Amino acid sequence: MSDYEAIRTEAPPALEDFPSIEDTGAVIRQVNRLFDPYVFFERHKDSIELWCSCCLRHGEIDIPPRTVTTVEYELLYNKHNEHVSCPYCGARATYKNARKLGKKTRLPQYLPARFVIHTPGPVWHGGNNGEADKLRSCYRNCLVLASDNGCKTVDFPSISTGVYHFPLEKASEIAIKTISEYLFEHPEIERVRMVCFDERTKGFYEKALEKLK
Repeated sequence: MSDYEAIRTEAPPALEDFPSIEDTGAVIRQVNRLFDPYVFFERHKDSIELWCSCCLRHGEIDIPPRTVTTVEYELLYNKHNEHVSCPYCGARATYKNARKLGKKTRLPQYLPARFVIHTPGPVWHGGNNGEADKLRSCYRNCLVLASDNGCKTVDFPSISTGVYHFPLEKASEIAIKTISEYLFEHPEIERVRMVCFDERTKGFYEKALEKLK
């Protein structure tokens, strides 16, 4: 299994002709752009070891003579939490000293998504066509796949509440209840986060969470 994969949930029969996503690499790159980029470094006697969370490259630059590029100058002289450009992909990123992060043991929290799970959300047709059950299945199937692949954290969008017009109040309550029930049974997943498009969407999920309490 490669480090970066896309996982698909099975589509319900009504969506079996839904076009598949062939270029999963492009999808993963698009998702990773949503995360803050980091370049991690560790200084050695004659080199600086680098890891980029944006392009996933790992390498070293030698401690060079006096003439250096702007990119190399920043990598050589900038400090922890200052900004540099990745020498491999050019991303502007926060510079992180690996030795201040527990000798690389905490790097995964800064790295981008290891998996992208594709799930076709249900289209809202008034609520009498099994939409609620289908939405529950979307969340639960994604969490099952996350558990099966050793994921400890999962981020969800508000599934089906955009162009599929699933009412936000109903969708948020289904999402929060389904996720909470799964986490109660599966403590191997340590955190699930809802990534909301706007403050209005966030408000519905906060209300759903309060109701659950």
